Amino acid sequence: MKKRMMSIMILSVCLCFLLTGCSGGVNNSGGEKLSQFEKDKIENAQTVYEISSLLTRTSDLLKYSECPNDDEFSMYFDLLGTYDYFVMPYGDEKYVLFLYAFSGYGETLSSITEIVKEYDSPNEGNLNLTVNNQIEYTEQDGFAPEITSARCIVKLDKDIKSLSVDGTAYNEYSGGYINVGDRFGVADANLNIIVPIQYETIRDFETFGTDKHYYFIASESGAGVMNENYETIISPKYDNIFFVNDSKFVVGKGPRDEVSLENAQIGILNQDEELIHEYIDGFIDGSESFDNDVHQVVFGRMSGDKYLQGVLDDDLNIIIEPQYQNITVFKIESQKDQFYVVENDKSEFAVMDSSGKQQTEFEPTSVYEVQTNYYESLEKSGIM
Repeated sequence: MKKRMMSIMILSVCLCFLLTGCSGGVNNSGGEKLSQFEKDKIENAQTVYEISSLLTRTSDLLKYSECPNDDEFSMYFDLLGTYDYFVMPYGDEKYVLFLYAFSGYGETLSSITEIVKEYDSPNEGNLNLTVNNQIEYTEQDGFAPEITSARCIVKLDKDIKSLSVDGTAYNEYSGGYINVGDRFGVADANLNIIVPIQYETIRDFETFGTDKHYYFIASESGAGVMNENYETIISPKYDNIFFVNDSKFVVGKGPRDEVSLENAQIGILNQDEELIHEYIDGFIDGSESFDNDVHQVVFGRMSGDKYLQGVLDDDLNIIIEPQYQNITVFKIESQKDQFYVVENDKSEFAVMDSSGKQQTEFEPTSVYEVQTNYYESLEKSGIM
């Protein structure tokens, strides 16, 4: 039977406040830092129009325009997602604005020579665009394709209800994130600012087992959560946050001015930000997630000057005591289970199951050899 495994590498020591990860570690957007005057301006703005002069993030992109004077359209491209579009009036004409992205290995977009328009029928209002471009060949850097974007402004001959570009459907802008320098906020479809542009990060929060949508937010004071209505339900003051369910978030807190994790703690909050499990000593890396069959994660705790690892569940029950140098996670897909290869202070390795029971003797070998032998024993016993 084919083995399937997943190894999760855990950081030993790091700054709590500089974590990045899917679940909810604090991170910085990395954009250009704003002056205090600019910060005050964007944080107090009520509409996007009030900060139009600061929306220049896409100004250096290639441009294709059928409008003789398109300067006033520039700010809108900063608001567009990959497959969004605006319909904007200019004088007696209307124009559709969108970002065109070209992806290629060793190829970049040099220019757009023409955009061909085709309307499905006079009444349906479906516009299909075909982009004719010129490509520049470059040396391939890395394994991922290069992506080149261009701002496109196309004159409309009639009103439209939908848009597709090279066969890909686009959606009319309905609101979304605003990024100004190193700050983020949210605007609605009418370009009213509904979340102040004051956060270092706003992004979709990784969830599982729910139809509800949450957003991860981070500021200088820490990480928090907004619900699908952009209401703050967890104040941005924690070092990392992990989703468990709609009424349960595991949070981490600790000093942000020390590399040591000696005072780091983990607790559980409900959606009203009430503490429903007292804080325990420990730290969960931002790359971890409770989205697994046993709802367990590797966590760490300082013991003197050593950072040791253990395993706990989403109720903060300790499954494996934090006394190991390193713990690596492996899946048992057929059983919807997982096991752990733990390393002691003698550089010996053993297997422990998801109930915390030791399954093999410690051996001075390697993670790979121990997990391979254990998988083989599971196969022989008919578990896999």
